[in-house]
Amino acid sequence: VQGTTYFFRRTLEIPVEWQGQRTGLIFESGGEGLLRVNGESRQGLDRNHTFVTLEASPDGRPLELEIELFDPIPEPVDPLNQQAVIQPPIRAIRTWLVRVNEPVQSLMYTAVIVRDAAVLLPEADMRRARMLEALYRVMDEYLNLEETAVREGSAVAALEATLRTDIAGIGGNAEGTIHMVGQSHIDIAWLWPARETVRKTSRTFSTVNALMDEYPDYQFAQSQPQLFEYLKENDPVLFAKVKERIQEGRWELVGGMWVEPDLNIPSGESLMRQMLYGQRFYLKEFGKTSEIEWLPDTFGYCASLPQILRHGGVRYFMTTKLGWNDTNVFPYDLFHWVGIDGTPMLSYLNHGVNENTLPKDVHEHWQSFREKKTHNEQMLLYGHGDGGGGVTREMLEYIRRADLMVGQPASTFSSAADFFAGMEKRKPKLPEWRGDLYLELHRGTYTTHSRNKRNNRKAEILYREAELWQTLASSSMLPEQRRNNAEQLHHGWKLILLNQFHDIIPGSAITEAYETSEKEYREVFALGEAALQPGLEALAAQVTTAGEGQPYVLFNSLGWARDAVIAIPWADTEVTDRERTDAEPTDGERTDNNRILTAYDASGNALPIDLVAGLSTVDVAIDPTTDHRTAYIHVPAIPAMGYTTIWLRRGERPTPGSPEAVNMPARTALNDRWETPHYRLTFNERGEITSLFDKAAGREVLQQGGRANRFHFFHDRPTLWDAWDIDSRYEAQPAGEAELVEKYVLHSGQVRDVLRFRWTLGQSQITQD
Repeated sequence: VQGTTYFFRRTLEIPVEWQGQRTGLIFESGGEGLLRVNGESRQGLDRNHTFVTLEASPDGRPLELEIELFDPIPEPVDPLNQQAVIQPPIRAIRTWLVRVNEPVQSLMYTAVIVRDAAVLLPEADMRRARMLEALYRVMDEYLNLEETAVREGSAVAALEATLRTDIAGIGGNAEGTIHMVGQSHIDIAWLWPARETVRKTSRTFSTVNALMDEYPDYQFAQSQPQLFEYLKENDPVLFAKVKERIQEGRWELVGGMWVEPDLNIPSGESLMRQMLYGQRFYLKEFGKTSEIEWLPDTFGYCASLPQILRHGGVRYFMTTKLGWNDTNVFPYDLFHWVGIDGTPMLSYLNHGVNENTLPKDVHEHWQSFREKKTHNEQMLLYGHGDGGGGVTREMLEYIRRADLMVGQPASTFSSAADFFAGMEKRKPKLPEWRGDLYLELHRGTYTTHSRNKRNNRKAEILYREAELWQTLASSSMLPEQRRNNAEQLHHGWKLILLNQFHDIIPGSAITEAYETSEKEYREVFALGEAALQPGLEALAAQVTTAGEGQPYVLFNSLGWARDAVIAIPWADTEVTDRERTDAEPTDGERTDNNRILTAYDASGNALPIDLVAGLSTVDVAIDPTTDHRTAYIHVPAIPAMGYTTIWLRRGERPTPGSPEAVNMPARTALNDRWETPHYRLTFNERGEITSLFDKAAGREVLQQGGRANRFHFFHDRPTLWDAWDIDSRYEAQPAGEAELVEKYVLHSGQVRDVLRFRWTLGQSQITQD
């Protein structure tokens, strides 16, 4: 059953006569699994990794094997274009305990490289004919070997040595070098929820570690500190081994951001936090940070990113996504990306990601490289990704035989750091690109799952407020309270950063990812509010609020003074500091005078106020079971990053000339014109604005013949991915127009005018205030 996890356990003894020879387990299932040996993660098992090397225990005890096997949930059906690759369920599992005939295996790898390299050469090239002739000769001799000789192996090894000598005499590599860097692009969430990524991390990282035991030259690069934290929390023994690999210098830390985020929706502060949280984790856990930002799959890159990266200690930038443009071909592979403040960033557009190491891959990679005349070194990122898995032993064996790829550039085990260091040393003259790196694809991701995008922005605003007021109030808060608040914000920020991953916030993941995200945002808001209130309360406690009426302290977190319209819920049962006299009515004796509410500032000036009962608007919902009244008050010039105090008084007539309160909303007809002290508007019969005159500027805002407040609807049927893309001809495919049902004045007062419009479109209804 897809979505099910199976567990297999057994005790295994490796035959005594096999000891000293390479032994392993073959496990074929089609699922995603993890082999644990004696309780420790050994290696991932999937379609690309079916063999695991096993060694007998040093103390002679049997091996305790456990396989945790997940039958992945298939990709959702694509009703639009039927593009989904539906993974079949696990139908059978086959396992063998095997001895590896290493000479035969090595000859096979060599034969594959010679064959694939030869057929890439032109048919008229004599090197091709000579390579194939040498290969045929060795293969013929192999077929004539007795089975005992094949099992013994020395004759097979001699054949391979002959083939390698013959190929070396035919020719060698072409000019140029490719830095072969192992990697695995692991999406935090996409066709699976984030909780499954926890297991994908253990599978992938254990495979990396196991192959490093067998291949001393193998180097691997991994981004996203979030993945390392998953490993630390859920597989601490494997995490300790990964730390050792990092200290060896063979496991490279790239991508200093907490995750590989979207770079168009999050705020600049969020992107700085991505750098801060990611680099701080690297430094704390591994004693080093990353100088290479690694964003192969993000849907475009904002123009401020070079500056942000440089603040985070990053010197180099790598991506692959710009090669996906559907309109204009991005012109460079190596270039200096110059940010809006002039910060340059040495950048590399890689040919792809999740590549192989066969001659065909090396050839295509090198041929795509447009700066080879300027700098004859390139980087190739090999290893299976998306769902993880990473590098295979076949990929590593092919790199070991790179010298047999006649006519192709030399390939060598390397690191991203060595690739970029080579450019720094040679200082080739590279072109510059200024401005954002706009991806001309996946434009639809900025309209999909709008709730997630709204939650992100609301959370960013909340956490800025909480941190600002907590910091200003810190001197008057107990140390324990400060620590608790900081921990809440720290945890909340990590959830915000996680949900900015480039397949979560754009809306391109499966449904479960958004169910999880919705729960996490509820936690984010709860943590943010819990941290915000103590800071505000500590500051408010220091404010002198003596005066007549109910005081309210209003805070402004912006860096400039602002006018604001504030909404304060106000019930008849509330009292003020002003004592009731014998002449005033009791609780059971309501009068119009008792319903009057006035507002005053610290200088005693009356403030414009609307007291509205029973008014439910788009931005303020009411409880119909209560006598809900809301006071809307216009408060001028609240100081920057400061506060002001106002007082509300009940049962007092305003002084002559001061604003009156409005007690009940009066639903009245809305004509085609509406005028305020600042604007004059004209509407047509569809509720669209045909004129908007700015009185202060003395000019018409709309172009002649233009219309504002107009809804546009189009069919969403892109050529490829329906949640990702917008058809380039969408404007020629309108999906009808909204029909105006009614328009009226919901409320008109000293502070606010509320005009309500209702439209229908098909079975949908739109309400606008």
